[in-house]
Amino acid sequence: MQTASSKTLLAEFGGSTHRLAVGHSLEKVVSHEIKELGQHVLGCIVSYRMPPGMRAPPGQPTDTQDPSIQSFRKFYKFAVTNPLSVKTKVHLPRSPSALLSTQEREKVFLEVHIQNLTQDAMWLERMQFECVDGWQVQDTNSLENPASGSKEPLFSGSTALMQPQDVRQYIYILLPVSLPPFPITHAPGAILGLGRLDISWRSSYGEPGRLLTSTLSRRIPLIQAPSNSQTPPPGVKQPPSAIPLHLQRSNTISGSPSRCASSLPTKLSFPQPPTKCRTSASQSITVPWHAPVLHTPVQRPPEDIELDLVVTSIPRDSLELYKPFNIALKVTALAPVPLPRLNEPRKQRVVSLVVQHTQPPKEMTVAAAVASAVATAAGPPNPQGGWTPRMPSSGFSTPSPYGTPSRADFPDTLTQKLLVASPRHVNGSDVESDGGDTPGADPTAPRADDVTFLGTSTLFLPALRLLIASLSTPAAQPRASGHTRDVSDSSVDSESDNEPLVAPERLKVTASQEFELSYVPRRSGFLAVGGLRVLVVEDRLVDEDDSADGPVPVIPVMEPRVLKEWEVIGEVWVKS
Repeated sequence: MQTASSKTLLAEFGGSTHRLAVGHSLEKVVSHEIKELGQHVLGCIVSYRMPPGMRAPPGQPTDTQDPSIQSFRKFYKFAVTNPLSVKTKVHLPRSPSALLSTQEREKVFLEVHIQNLTQDAMWLERMQFECVDGWQVQDTNSLENPASGSKEPLFSGSTALMQPQDVRQYIYILLPVSLPPFPITHAPGAILGLGRLDISWRSSYGEPGRLLTSTLSRRIPLIQAPSNSQTPPPGVKQPPSAIPLHLQRSNTISGSPSRCASSLPTKLSFPQPPTKCRTSASQSITVPWHAPVLHTPVQRPPEDIELDLVVTSIPRDSLELYKPFNIALKVTALAPVPLPRLNEPRKQRVVSLVVQHTQPPKEMTVAAAVASAVATAAGPPNPQGGWTPRMPSSGFSTPSPYGTPSRADFPDTLTQKLLVASPRHVNGSDVESDGGDTPGADPTAPRADDVTFLGTSTLFLPALRLLIASLSTPAAQPRASGHTRDVSDSSVDSESDNEPLVAPERLKVTASQEFELSYVPRRSGFLAVGGLRVLVVEDRLVDEDDSADGPVPVIPVMEPRVLKEWEVIGEVWVKS
C-alpha cells in the first residue's frame, strides 16, 4: 500500500517451492488499517518461473540471466475520504455558583459534534472518550431506564442508525483526579491535553470501521492588549450627546468681544467691562505667577497576596421568604514567605483580613446624570472671585453668539425640563455615556432589596499565619517543576528586616479561614446574593515562636487595601 507519505508491505506468500496446478488459483485476504486521507494505491506484483520447454512471452525478460523468470504488476487506485466529521468545543463554568465551588469550577465540558459524511447509513457501535492522565471523565450520553434500572445509550432504538449527513452531539464532563487547594492560573496560549475519542461503527452491510482521533486539547486564550478608551477606533460612529449644542459650546464661547488682555505672561489681568476697556494697563492688578509644582504619584508595589473564596454550604432546601439563613464560606490566601536562612530563625507571615459587604450601584435618572455632567463641565467656582466667561441661556432657544448672564437656578431648571421630557432611568455606571437607546434592566445584576445581609457590614477574621515547613538549609529545598505555581523566582536581597517581603528566595504558602454570613431574602424566586469585599489590614513578618494568639485589633496596623471583590457570592431559589 502506497500513500503520499509512506509505502507499506501488506503480505507476501508463495515461494520458490510453491507449485500452482493447472486450473487452480491462489487467494489471500489482506487487511490493512488506513490512517491517512487522500489517494491510495494498492500494488500487486506476481513473479513466476515458466516450465521448461515453453516459449517465453514477447517483451523484455525480468531477469536477463534467467529468461524463464517472468513477472507482471497490477495497480488499484482509490481515494480515502473522512467517513466522519468530528468537531469539538470546550466550555468552562461561568456562573457565580460554579466559580465559588471547589469542584464545579474545575470541570471542563467537552462538546463533540459527529457528522456522517458517507453515502450510506451507519450504526455507531462504540463511542468512548479516553482521557489523559490526571483527568477523569463522566459520560452523560446515557439515559436511565426506570423499568430495568439500567442505563441505555442516548441514541438507541429508532435513532440507532445514523443517516447520511446526520449530526449527533455528545457531552463529556472532565474533572481533575486531585483538586488543587488554590485555583491554578495557566499561561496565556498554553495547550492542555484532554484525551482522545475512540469511535467504532458498522456500515449498512456490516462492514466495520474505527476512528481514533488525535489528542483533543484546550487552548488558553491569549490576553489582548487593552484599547485606549479615550480615542475611539476609526470608523466607529459616536452616539449623539444628550446635552444640547449650546451647552456643549459653553466652554469655548468667550464672554465678551473685548480684546483687552495683558500681554505679559507673568501678570494676571482681570478683564473689565466694555465701558472701561479704554483705561490704561496701569489699573490692572498684577499678581506674581508661580509655576505649578508637579507631584509624581508614588506607585505602590504590585500586590503579592492572592485570594480565593469558596462557598462551602448553603441551605437551599430550607430557604423561605423573610427567613434568615447562613452561608458558610472559606477564604484562602496565597502569599510568598521568605525561606529561612542558615543559623536564623524561621519567619512566619501574619495576614489579617476583613470581610465587608457591598451593594450594587443605585439607579439614577437621566436628568440627574445630565445635570451632574453639566455641573462637572462648568467646573468649580473661581476662588479669586474674578470674572469668568458667561454661560449661555439655559433654555432650549437658538443659541446666541454672545454670552448672556447665567441663572443661579440653572441646574434645577434643566433638571425639571428633562424630567418632563424623558423620565427614563439608567444605571449609575452609565453616567458618562452619551445618547443611544435607553438600555433595559440587567436581569443578571443583583438588586439591593432582593437579599439583605444581617448584622454588621464588616467582619474581622482571625489572623492567618503562613509558615514554611521545616527545612535543613535553603539549598535543600527542591525546585518544583515548571507547571507548579508554588515557587516564586524572586532573587532580590532584602536590605533590612523592615522589608521582609523581599528575600533571596520565597515560597508561596496557603492558609485558610472559615466564616459564616447571615442573609434574609426579601423576594421570592431566583435571587443573587452579594456582594463581598476582602481587605487586608495587617501584613507583617514575625518570628516562628511569636504566637500572639488573641483577638484581632480593631485599629488596623496598616492602611487597609482591597484585595478582591465579588459581585455575587451565591445564587438561590426562594420559595414564596
